[in-house]
Amino acid sequence: MSFSTLGTISSRVLNSKTYPNRSGTIPSAPTAVTTTVVPSGSDTVTSVSVSFTPPSGTVSGYTVISNPGSIKATGTASPITVTGLTSGTSYTFTVTATNSAGTSSESTASSSVTPYFILLRSTGQVMPLIWYKFNDNKNSGYGGSIYDGSLNGTAYTVGPSTANGIPVSNAGILTATGNNTSWFSVPSWTSTSAGFTISFWVYPLSSTGSLFQFGTTANQFNYVLQFFGNQYYLYGTDTGGSIGQFNFPTPTINAWTHYAFVHTTTAQATFYKNGVSAGTVSNWSVPFGTRSLNYIGSGFQNSKTNPNSYITDFEIHTTALSASQVLSIYQATSLTN
Repeated sequence: MSFSTLGTISSRVLNSKTYPNRSGTIPSAPTAVTTTVVPSGSDTVTSVSVSFTPPSGTVSGYTVISNPGSIKATGTASPITVTGLTSGTSYTFTVTATNSAGTSSESTASSSVTPYFILLRSTGQVMPLIWYKFNDNKNSGYGGSIYDGSLNGTAYTVGPSTANGIPVSNAGILTATGNNTSWFSVPSWTSTSAGFTISFWVYPLSSTGSLFQFGTTANQFNYVLQFFGNQYYLYGTDTGGSIGQFNFPTPTINAWTHYAFVHTTTAQATFYKNGVSAGTVSNWSVPFGTRSLNYIGSGFQNSKTNPNSYITDFEIHTTALSASQVLSIYQATSLTN
């Protein structure tokens, strides 16, 4: 028996599916990786947008990788959004580039970033810089976790509650009762010529104590809201002493009431009860600026007496809200559990 050879078949042809043509150059790693938090309506899952400078040459796609967690997201251009991150956890991110020749090494990691969540409102409603729902000490406003508060002393508590018909859906309360050596501290924030607004719900158990203070020193540029004689008194002070006082409408003991205080750009202070204006004071010339002595449930200037109250939905806005915006906050939060 004899055989004749008619031709040859190269090993590359026989194994073309196993050994594809991988001609070209693997791309370099992307550079200049930066991040931007993408606020979310969820208190457990948040997102970060990752931007980067692509390498030169042909690139078909990019992969962003989180640390910790190795959570990945892919895309064909910068930026790429990474989802499924945990609010309050600090992350860094690296990026790789891929083409037909292979995948680059990982880029230099981004600076660390901590995603946070906001509790979203309906279209047309405003978001505060600082917003304490008091399920915990975390800020739910657009300012992020740098405005998380802290409890001082042992008498006060924060946490979820349905007690006393709490008026705000999905909220807890600050229980500001007990001894006079406890308070809830608020990080420094800055008011500007745009004015500012303070909004909150309160359930007073008696007519005594200081509800909050915002100021720069013990005797300068303070706002102190005190409750005595069955009435709230808001004081404004500067280096020369008291420059204003306003009496809130008489609150109801053992009932929830919403209050808002708006400091306008024209040195006016307007006060609201349950979304309705309760009056305006002119020449309220407490200066704007950075406020670093900020306490809820205490007022260090005139009194350390606790307010003996429940407090929820405490908001700080860095603009002077309009009457319709104040009303929208009251209407948005006046929901019983």
